Amino acid sequence: MRRSWLVLAVACAAAPVLFAQAPACPPPPALGAESLLTLGRFWHAERAAPVLPRAPRPVPIGLAVLHARIRAGLERWEDVDEVLRRARGADSVPDALLLWATASERLDNWAAAEARFRRLADLPATSAAVRPVALVHRAAALEVLGRRDSAEAAWRRAAQALPEIADWFAIRRAKLERDTALAFVSVSAARTPGARQRAALFVAQRRVMAGNLAGALEVYRRYGRSLDIARVEWAMGQRRTARLRADSLLLQDPTKPQALLAANFLAERYDSLTVRELAGVARVYRALNDPSNAERHLRRALQRADTSVALWLELAALHSDRKDLRAARVALDSAERRARRRAASLVTLARVTVLAAAKEWDEADTLTARAVRLLPGDSNVAKAVLVMAEHDRAYAQAAAELRRYWLLLRRFPAATATNTARFRLGLVLYAQGDADSAAAAVADVIARDSTNLLGTAPRFWAARLRLERGDSAGRVALQRIAAQEPLSYYGVRARELTGDTVAFFVDTALAPPRPGSFPPARARERIRLLANLGFESEARAEALGWAADTTASPQVLFAAAAAAGAAGFAREAIRLGEAAQVRAGLTAGAARGLMPFPYRSVIEAESAEHCLDPLLLAAIIRQESRFTPRAVSRAGARGISQVMPATGRELAQRLRIAPWDADLLFVPDFNLHLGAHFLADRFRVDSFPVYAAIAAYNAGFQRVDRWRRWPEFGDPDLFVERVAIPETRTYVRIVYASYQWYRRAYADSLAGASSPAVAAPLYP
Repeated sequence: MRRSWLVLAVACAAAPVLFAQAPACPPPPALGAESLLTLGRFWHAERAAPVLPRAPRPVPIGLAVLHARIRAGLERWEDVDEVLRRARGADSVPDALLLWATASERLDNWAAAEARFRRLADLPATSAAVRPVALVHRAAALEVLGRRDSAEAAWRRAAQALPEIADWFAIRRAKLERDTALAFVSVSAARTPGARQRAALFVAQRRVMAGNLAGALEVYRRYGRSLDIARVEWAMGQRRTARLRADSLLLQDPTKPQALLAANFLAERYDSLTVRELAGVARVYRALNDPSNAERHLRRALQRADTSVALWLELAALHSDRKDLRAARVALDSAERRARRRAASLVTLARVTVLAAAKEWDEADTLTARAVRLLPGDSNVAKAVLVMAEHDRAYAQAAAELRRYWLLLRRFPAATATNTARFRLGLVLYAQGDADSAAAAVADVIARDSTNLLGTAPRFWAARLRLERGDSAGRVALQRIAAQEPLSYYGVRARELTGDTVAFFVDTALAPPRPGSFPPARARERIRLLANLGFESEARAEALGWAADTTASPQVLFAAAAAAGAAGFAREAIRLGEAAQVRAGLTAGAARGLMPFPYRSVIEAESAEHCLDPLLLAAIIRQESRFTPRAVSRAGARGISQVMPATGRELAQRLRIAPWDADLLFVPDFNLHLGAHFLADRFRVDSFPVYAAIAAYNAGFQRVDRWRRWPEFGDPDLFVERVAIPETRTYVRIVYASYQWYRRAYADSLAGASSPAVAAPLYP
């Protein structure tokens, strides 16, 4: 079989990173604590910093400031307070006083925070850059302390110091204004879409307080605030309308904040929730990794609808999430007792899925075989057979896998699962060297997939097979896929296979912004200022305001995306990148929004230390956490690169890091230190090519080590398609596509770095 698509190694100087040879990366320079702090590597800085003298000995002010900066970066605010209390003159040194005041604020010691920020603002030695920070945070402290008049005056002073974002301070000041008319006047000068929306929402809140519900409703409708609309409708006596609106939010993505807010709204205002509502609330809590609350609401639903098979199946799935096979079995038994013949196959599929998750393969196999006999042609049974085929694939039981596919073709010819089996059989034929039969099988799959349930994969493979045979129609088909979905795995691979890199970014010059339009530099600066002040909510609202503004120029969107990414607001940067793509195409500015690079200095430093491409690490983090340091997955993985506590402990022991503290996984540079080490090991120790290393990061290296024995392991496309875990297949596709886009967007700016070369193509 012709192997034109064998993977090339990404170069690390002269030695390949993707294989077992020792990488030729120069060792990173040893850095002192100050340099590490500059890079945002707080955990590393703590290890490099001079030891503090034992209490009660005083701490020299310079050493105290160094340790306070480190511990502030680690968010150990009690330690910051303790260190600075031991330092003589800390209340007269601006750097120390800023850290001390911030610690007081974070520890909810607002009186001390206000006093220290006030002193900081008045110190002659305080720099022009720090004084506005002190003014703003003193105003916020006065607000919390309830000193209304002083807070209002403080906000005015802050606005004078930072005129660029004075409109945001006006909104804060308006909340303190007793005169509603004056409050409305103070927010009327909001300069940007995000500030105008926040000002409008303030106006709506004041109207609600004044009893002007119709006026508030008009504002909420203008901005599409569904839950706020429901609250007003409820207050106006339109209880049924409000309930239906909240119900609709429950049916949306349960991971979105609106879904939880809708659940709380219903629970607070209605004495008795419907079965449907209780189930919706349970799904929200399940998505939020709160199984106890999810089970409580499901149980309440079952008290009123004990015969609901769907509810019992949801409860079984919940117990399966918690690895409680016994409880899942009990729930499945209850579902089975209540199921009529039409629902029997659904229960069977659920039971097979639960057993598979628990790795009870023999029982799952017996159950599937029985269902095939008793329920011939049933689509749910066909799905159960496909689940078992996934198991066979995962454990390299090729003959058993093929038997299940042929079983599906014979007994379930019309099922969607069977078309998936046809596609996989086509890939098997290709791996065996029979490209002609593979092409015929894939063509049959496409003909049967009239509603495109299988997505782009069959069309991509049909085009690739044509291209391999020298058919120009294959190139045309690949170019069409690349044009239709340029950000997807198949779009990226289609461009790579055709060698079509011309105009990958839109090559036309963008029209300059209209005269009088908002300057891009100001859009960037406003987000930067708000983020640096710690006004996270306002900074995110500022960024999202531009994303929603259909009149914003592409240049403003690029600038806002860059500022959001630099501030660590990856989700907002991606939204801005999406908006920019719609308006300007896939320009470099849009691509950098879609592929943000927060914590860049930390990622580059860890990549250099472990001889990794920082753009590969960025692509993984984008998918794992959206660069969120305190992210926690449903499985319990933590931090920016999503490390499980057990894995973290094992890696820490291997790296001789002690003492172990699972909370360190929320520290970006520590988390990345472990994540980068794990990824680098896949290259150095396991000799994995990059696509397999990505798979291992998601599925574990032991699984991928088994998979390397597959005959298709040397063909990246074939390997990715045949990965035995659906979640991992999706993961590899997304990360690989993101990786290539990161390379397009940032390779030039990484030229000359000590990390591996990033411009070399992954595939020829």
